[in-house]
Amino acid sequence: MNKKKELETFGTEFWLVVDFFILIMLILCLFPIILGKYLPKIIEFPPNSGTIGDTIGGTMGPFVAIIASALTFLAFWIQFKANEQQKADMGEQKEQYAAERAETRFLEMVKICRDNINELKYEKYSKTHGKMITHEGRRVAVIIFREFTECLDDIDFLFWSDAFDYYVNDDYQKELQKIVKNNKIESSILDMIKIDIAYHIIYFGLGTEGRVSIEHNFKHKYKVDFSTNLLNFISIKPKLEDNIRFKTWNEIIQRIQSNVEVLKNMSISAEKGFTMILSDAKEKIESLKGTNPYEKYYGGHQHRLGHYFRHLFNSYVYLDSRKEISNDDKYLLSKLLRAQLSTYEQALILINSISSLGMSWEYKPKDKLQVDHSYSKGKLITTYNVITNLPGEHLNQIKYKDFYPQVKYEFDEM
Repeated sequence: MNKKKELETFGTEFWLVVDFFILIMLILCLFPIILGKYLPKIIEFPPNSGTIGDTIGGTMGPFVAIIASALTFLAFWIQFKANEQQKADMGEQKEQYAAERAETRFLEMVKICRDNINELKYEKYSKTHGKMITHEGRRVAVIIFREFTECLDDIDFLFWSDAFDYYVNDDYQKELQKIVKNNKIESSILDMIKIDIAYHIIYFGLGTEGRVSIEHNFKHKYKVDFSTNLLNFISIKPKLEDNIRFKTWNEIIQRIQSNVEVLKNMSISAEKGFTMILSDAKEKIESLKGTNPYEKYYGGHQHRLGHYFRHLFNSYVYLDSRKEISNDDKYLLSKLLRAQLSTYEQALILINSISSLGMSWEYKPKDKLQVDHSYSKGKLITTYNVITNLPGEHLNQIKYKDFYPQVKYEFDEM
């Protein structure tokens, strides 16, 4: 700390006192002259005596003591202020160190997020190449998102009716209506249901363990008859490399699509419509069910996406909840993390956040983000524009602007 800065910390009042003491000192310094010149004219002293000197010494003594006391006070005052400034500087340094340490830790988390995606691998059959292809890194996000959109298409026929009572339990329907209202969502509840179900399927898969997990999560959300029929149907879809069975699956889908077109203008219940849609393809469905066990098309990606999303979400939560980092710096640091995310990774974050598995991103925020020093107050997607790089107005069937209308999308500014 330089001297000028140190002196500036004492304030105007202190320097007024110092000026006053300096004036008094100047006046006291003139006393010997005044007393030596004018006092003998007023008072007659005996010749050849030290009376005048003794008088002046006795007169000046108290004033000299006062000046000494003032100087001592001034020395203590300066030392006191210097100590206060030192404490303040140490406090600032401590805060700065805490902020730097928090930022360093966050940057380490960013690096781990990048490593997580780079380490992803997924072997999938390619119809074009006629063989298994190993996808790595960011390419895995592309393949997983494509599987999600395929799943949306596969189950879309089940939602030909707008009768919520057939799909959703009353309590969950009310919860979704509240989420739509509180977050100004312009999309329909039915769209949220579709995304939630499709995401569960591609996340957990339709193997034995995956099916149990899905049924457990659906138990208090969706009607049992509906969810059971849906899972039974989608579970028969075979792997792409299983040529004979996959051909049968395509024939089933074609018949279903034809029946859906016929039912669109008919006024019947959702349950009856579901039965009618499948009736024409019932024989082929039973033929797939009756064959020996085979690998399901949707094998699940929990082992790939689980730790990836947990770490990514916790990285944003860590940044958002740091008292040591200013809100402006939080947003700048969040851009570093977002820069590591490809377009398809942001697309996966989108569907994860809409599903009931990932509503902590925004729709049902964690309690620890409902505090004063939280910049987002739990609205992570919107506050940090996590999905800002999504192109156009929609991805396949998903109009993401309807789900997050307050995000500043990069393509809107072009």
